[in-house]
Amino acid sequence: MAAAISLTRLHDASSCFYRCSYHAFLSFRGEDTRKGFSDHLYRALELAGITFRDDDEIERGANITAELHKAINESKVSIIVFSKNYATSRWCLDELARIMERRRSDDGHFVMPVFYDVDPSHVRKQTGSFREAFCRHEKRFKEDMDKVEEWRRALRDVADLAGMVWKIAIIHRYVNNLDQFNAILGIREWFYPGSKIIITTRHKNLSRAHEDHAMFKVEELNEYESLELFSWHTFGQSHPIEGYMELSRSVVKHCGGLPLALQVLGSTLSGNEVDVWQSALQKLYEIPNGKVQNILRISYDSLQDDHDKNLFLHIACFIIGKEKNFAIKVLDGLDFYTRIGIQNLVDRCLVKIDNEDNRLSMHHLLRDMGRGIIREESPQDPGKRSRVWHKDAFNILRKRTGTEKVRGLMLNLPVLMEDESCKTLFGKSNRKRCHVEDYEGNASRRRQI
Repeated sequence: MAAAISLTRLHDASSCFYRCSYHAFLSFRGEDTRKGFSDHLYRALELAGITFRDDDEIERGANITAELHKAINESKVSIIVFSKNYATSRWCLDELARIMERRRSDDGHFVMPVFYDVDPSHVRKQTGSFREAFCRHEKRFKEDMDKVEEWRRALRDVADLAGMVWKIAIIHRYVNNLDQFNAILGIREWFYPGSKIIITTRHKNLSRAHEDHAMFKVEELNEYESLELFSWHTFGQSHPIEGYMELSRSVVKHCGGLPLALQVLGSTLSGNEVDVWQSALQKLYEIPNGKVQNILRISYDSLQDDHDKNLFLHIACFIIGKEKNFAIKVLDGLDFYTRIGIQNLVDRCLVKIDNEDNRLSMHHLLRDMGRGIIREESPQDPGKRSRVWHKDAFNILRKRTGTEKVRGLMLNLPVLMEDESCKTLFGKSNRKRCHVEDYEGNASRRRQI
C-alpha cells in the first residue's frame, strides 16, 4: 500500500513540471539496501513508467558538486532512503545537502524521505547510528566544520518533512507455531502506523484466523529469472560466460525456480571447469545437494506427527502424479488417515493438488528431499530401506536382498518382465511368493510373483 501511495504522489508531483529530464533522483546507501528495498523500489518505479537517476550514473572521479547539481536539477522529485548506515557515507550526505539546497531554492521540487528501519528522530537529532557516524565526521573534518554543520542541517530539515517510516519485521522459520504467530500480531502497536509485518511461512493455517492481512503466494522464478540469479552467483554477471550456457540451463532446470537452490548450486559450481560441472550434474540426479535438502527438510521436520511424515514419504516415493481419489483409496488401504493427512501436507506447502485434473504433485526438489530421507536409512543397501522404487526395487528382487524393513516397493512390471534375468527369476521353477504394491495401474492391487 505504501508503495502505491508513493507512486501516486510522484505522478501528482511530476505533472507540475515540464523542463526536467527525469521524474526522480534516488539517494540511498548502496551497501544497506541495494540488494533489497532499493532494488524493489527501482522495479516499482520502472513498472509505473517513472524514469529516474541515481548515484551510479555519477562517476566517482567527476566534480561531485557540479555533477550532483546537474543530476538533482534534472529531476523533478528526490527520493531519499534513510538506512542505519546512510550517514556514514560522505557521498550520501553531499547528495542530501544538494537536494535540500534545491528544495530551498525551488518550492516546487518535491522531496520524499523514506525511513527504512530507521527512527526519524535519529535522523533529526543525529542520535543512534547517526550519532556514531557524525562523531567520525567531526574528527575527520575538524578543519571544515561548516560542511559537517551543513549535513546536520540537511538531516534536520528532511526529517521534518512528511515521509514514510518503513519498519519491517521478518519472522523467520521458527515458518511455525500458532501461539507465536498470534503473539507477533499482538505487538503491532509497537511499530509506527503504516508499518508492515512480513511473515514467511509454509503453514497456511497460521494466518486463516486473522482478517486484517494479505496473503501472497511466492511463485517459483521463471527460466529467465532463474538463469540470471544463477549467473550472478556463479559468474558474477547476469548471464553465463562462453561455453557454459547449456550446462547452466541444465542446472537451472534442475533447480525448478527455487532461489535457494540456484544460489547454493551457483556458489558451489563457481570457478570450476566444464568436466567438473558435468560430473556435478550427474551426481545431482542421483544424490541431491545436502545444503539445499537440509533447508527444505525444515518443513518436513515441522510436521506434527509420524503419521503425516510417513504419508509424505509414501507420496514422494510412489504417489506423485496420481489422481487424488485414487491416492486416497490406495493409502487408506495402508492404514493412513489419508484425507486429513493430505490436507495437512497441502497446508504446509509440501503437496499440491492440481486444479484441473485433481492430481497430487510436489516440487521435484521436495520429492528428492523425501527420497533422500529414505536413502539415509541405508545408503549402501537399498534392501534395508523402508521404501524402494524403480532400479533399486528391480535389483532387490533380482538379487533377493530385500529385508523385512521394506514397507513399500514400486516397479514398472511390463518393463521388468522383458529383462532376461527377471524371466529366469520369475519363471515357474524359481517361483517365489512375495507381494509387490503396483501403483502404476488404475487401481490398487497386489500381484503375486
